[in-house]
Amino acid sequence: MQRGTLAEDLSKGLQLHQAGRLAEAKQLYLGILLRDPNYADALHLLGVIVAGEGDLSRAIDLISQATRARPEIANYHTNLANVLKQVERFPEAIASYERALALAPGDFVALANLGAVLASIGLRDEAIEKYSLALNVIDASPQKLAPEHREALQQELDSMLASRLH
Repeated sequence: MQRGTLAEDLSKGLQLHQAGRLAEAKQLYLGILLRDPNYADALHLLGVIVAGEGDLSRAIDLISQATRARPEIANYHTNLANVLKQVERFPEAIASYERALALAPGDFVALANLGAVLASIGLRDEAIEKYSLALNVIDASPQKLAPEHREALQQELDSMLASRLH
């Protein structure tokens, strides 16, 4: 494959990534990192792919490097938190979600996932608050979330509220 500029290769990699051609995208990201080991977007996207492959430790390393290189990108922090949540490093996941939300307060994915982490460690009131905020953001958004995702979040919130009454 002919190499372009880093930005061109990243764009090609992202197109492949979004098309589900992960092995090809991964090779482009690796090629970018050979030329620039601190290229944050390639670190982040490679981390997302390796997380999907189950190499969570490597994913944490890669996405952490991306967050250090570009700490202002909320999505990096959200994806890092998602992987930290998978390995049950809950305090770190909470901190990463909170960093993401400080950068992008209306990120309903980060709000909902933070709610899930808080619920999993028994902080029900805080989880309810985050789920409620996520639903408010979804309902106020011009880009509507798939109804089944909104419904699942609403059911989780309703379940938590009901269990609080018992």
